[in-house]
Amino acid sequence: MLRKLLAALMFLCSVPAMAQICETSNAVGLEGIGDGCSTHGADQWFPNIAAFKSNFTPACNAHDKCYTQLGADYSQCDSAFYEEMRNACSNYIELLDPRWAVCRFTAFEYYEAVKAWGSTPGTRLNMQNEARGRSAWQQYWIETDTCGTTPERTTLYAPGLITQINNAYLAYTGRRPTIYEFLATVNAGDIVNNRAGWDSLLYTLASQAGAVQPPSVAWTHSGGREEMAQTLTVNPTEPGVTYRWRMTLGFGDGPVKIIYLQEPRYNTTFQMRGFLKATSPSGVRNLAVVDYDVRMRGSCGAFGGPCR
Repeated sequence: MLRKLLAALMFLCSVPAMAQICETSNAVGLEGIGDGCSTHGADQWFPNIAAFKSNFTPACNAHDKCYTQLGADYSQCDSAFYEEMRNACSNYIELLDPRWAVCRFTAFEYYEAVKAWGSTPGTRLNMQNEARGRSAWQQYWIETDTCGTTPERTTLYAPGLITQINNAYLAYTGRRPTIYEFLATVNAGDIVNNRAGWDSLLYTLASQAGAVQPPSVAWTHSGGREEMAQTLTVNPTEPGVTYRWRMTLGFGDGPVKIIYLQEPRYNTTFQMRGFLKATSPSGVRNLAVVDYDVRMRGSCGAFGGPCR
């Protein structure tokens, strides 16, 4: 219980109130997860482990992320980990530099050690239950309009799980699920401890969604006079649908949102971050992420005056 509470608190702290686009999920929750190539002191006794630790750190971080994704395929995580480490040994000339062979051997040692640790049912169950808890918090932030995202952006879900849910909805509805449908589906039932039951529930929910048509959240943007304003426009609009813009540079309701930029310093980039939420008269919701940059050239004063 304490471990789950700590994981929830860490996830809470990872979502700034003004972020508007939800931050990606960190690999958190278990000792040795999310901290690079954790060797727990083994590198003090095995010099080759210490020698190549920095080479393998990107692969270790990617492996941690893979292990802590909901619906993770641990065999695929391990295989990708091994391949990335072997590729990291390409910094040394094959057969000519003796470090190449030692590096490849060390990669195999890392791979075997991690595979043995991650193959235990208890380890996998703990990580999956913690991922499920973070998924519930992700749904909370979306439902309360704190931030917007897509399943892929969260980095919380294994690609295979996202594909499975998308394919189910495509089969029954001809479209992918909205973020609201995705989160409601993935968090329904108990995907960790009763996967067969959840699989059945997935297709039930997808078939029920066949009678639902979410409102469109397509939008365009254009610059205003002298590029000092950005106009965000829902296109197309639908009768009776309400629209809400939640941006780091301002909130607004309606199909059009104009964001006025401050007088820029020379060569200033403004980050347009946030989301558009559309709600139909029957309460069906949809969401799209807004994410682009505006580059303002600014100007320099006459006769060598300061740039602004």
